[in-house]
Amino acid sequence: MSLPALPDDWLELATAPGTRSQYSAGLKQFVTAGFTLPASPSQLKRYLGLKGARLSVSTLRSHISAIKAWHRRQGFVDPVNDEVRQAFKALGRLQKGTDKKKAATLSRAQIDTLLRSCEKDGLLGLRDGVMISLGLAAAMRRSELANLRFEDVERTEAGLAIRIRFSKTDQQGLGKVLVLPKLPAPLDPGPWLQKWREQSALCSGLLLRRVNRHGAVMGEGMTTHGLNHALQKRALALGLEGVSCHSLRRSFATLAVRNGVSLVDVAAVGRWQSLESLKEYVDATPKEAIAKAFS
Repeated sequence: MSLPALPDDWLELATAPGTRSQYSAGLKQFVTAGFTLPASPSQLKRYLGLKGARLSVSTLRSHISAIKAWHRRQGFVDPVNDEVRQAFKALGRLQKGTDKKKAATLSRAQIDTLLRSCEKDGLLGLRDGVMISLGLAAAMRRSELANLRFEDVERTEAGLAIRIRFSKTDQQGLGKVLVLPKLPAPLDPGPWLQKWREQSALCSGLLLRRVNRHGAVMGEGMTTHGLNHALQKRALALGLEGVSCHSLRRSFATLAVRNGVSLVDVAAVGRWQSLESLKEYVDATPKEAIAKAFS
């Protein structure tokens, strides 16, 4: 019995699709800034000095990891030496104590306003309605939204079943099925999905697609950057600033906790591996907590 041949790029499967996309963006920024590949340690230090005031240490670490991976794949010497690592430490100390820029958390009223704006905006609005309602109800990361397929969404007696094939916290691709109950309009993803499926005439492949300026659905799926841009554009048109796909996940966590859902249950829905990391997503309101404690 002969076994099927492995695909030519099978080694790339060791890296998550989201990470590969992130690495590609990091390499592009490095080259666009005027640096070359293969790179030297001095180039990396200059890049860190150039970008250190504008990008977070974690973002820069992702860029340098991308450069390391590129050198390893191409058979070149790793340019990250002790001096580059010291430069990272220096940046970490400089940025310590500075406020991290977080995506805006949306109130229930703002979420309703966002979704209502989608209702009379043709196919573009339907697609955005799917993105926003699913991103909120299932606390989805933008990489999860970008990779979601029509085949991953199924109506069942228990509710709307969403299969998340791969995520940041599921690097082995074991997958997880999340069943969403029926939610009040306009939050419920079910009607948005049904209208999107009917009016786009799509039934397979990537769920979220590009829609051109003429209102026609394009064949290719949306990138994580494209999803962010679409949501930011819609939010800014309504006067909502600082909104990104990350806002959907933060808003779910914050609204759930404020409504009495335990951190353990919130973590289970949003696939957070630790409660400490989840706490970073919850927009705390000490005034409300104090009032509630003595109510």
